[in-house]
Amino acid sequence: MARRFGLERRFSGLETSKARRVGFMFKCLLRAIIGAAKTLRQPPRERSREAGEIATMRTDVDVVSIRRNNRPAIAFKHNNKTDWEVDMRGLHGRRTILTGGASGIGRATTLRLADEGCVVGVFDQNLAGAEETAHLCAAKPGRVLAFQVDITDRDAVAGATDKFEAAAGPVELLANVAGWDIPIAFLETDRAFWDKVIGINLYGPLNLHHVVVKRMVERSFGRVVNVASDAGRVGSSGEAVYSACKGGLIAFTKTVARELARKNIILNVVCPGPTDTPLFEAFTQSSPSGSKIAEGLARAIPLRRLGQPEDYPGMIAFLLSDDAGYITGQTISVSGGLTMHG
Repeated sequence: MARRFGLERRFSGLETSKARRVGFMFKCLLRAIIGAAKTLRQPPRERSREAGEIATMRTDVDVVSIRRNNRPAIAFKHNNKTDWEVDMRGLHGRRTILTGGASGIGRATTLRLADEGCVVGVFDQNLAGAEETAHLCAAKPGRVLAFQVDITDRDAVAGATDKFEAAAGPVELLANVAGWDIPIAFLETDRAFWDKVIGINLYGPLNLHHVVVKRMVERSFGRVVNVASDAGRVGSSGEAVYSACKGGLIAFTKTVARELARKNIILNVVCPGPTDTPLFEAFTQSSPSGSKIAEGLARAIPLRRLGQPEDYPGMIAFLLSDDAGYITGQTISVSGGLTMHG
């Protein structure tokens, strides 16, 4: 009996101890719930101040709780403006040269950079298109200057860069977006066609690097994004010379990224897949089977559609921003899953 009574008392003590622990945990949980409820009753400004501005880590940003399409949402209020998107770090006020901004991906990227507050110099042979892009950006936080430039002419690139820097200040960012091609089987092409394709798609970016990146090195800061193509990674029938240029641009970017990393110059590549742009329209119209090619490409893309110019500016802007400050020499395909690289 004594032994049984001792065991019962021991088990009773254990149960009491367990009950105390459960009670203590319940009290802690209750205190946490009460504290959270008090915080939620505070004005948004006080909550963000107590949280150390954790939403953006900036003391000039308010977090405002609102509803969008009958669903809870968060907006960020900065400089008395409420936006649905938080600006990428290190783009506002940056002086940028962008080629091919008169239409397509170049125009869409110019609009995005102007949204981010960049000062953009658009270099394009199509001055009317470049000026129209600038007009579309008139109400945005950034500023856009249009220049008529033949990027295959190094002296013209140098002269336009001088004019841009005189108007805006030292260039800090570079986006080579310009490109051109028409679908022709390689054995049906001639030297004049080669020269035009190579001049725009390879010599153009080389000229921009030789002029603009050299100035970046002198100032120990620069960000470059070269828009190549998945044709340069996997090939594309009817685009042999174009594919060679884009593959060369990818290799060139990696090499220069290695050479200039210690100079604080970052270079990366974005490879679009088939995209519904004026260039692609001309590409398909130049061939009797162009419409079938476009339909076949759309079916081959896992996301089941051609790319749109607006699909690319986010990636380009990211790689130009400080958010990508530890990324260099990389090639990123934006193609709806058409090409998937490890």
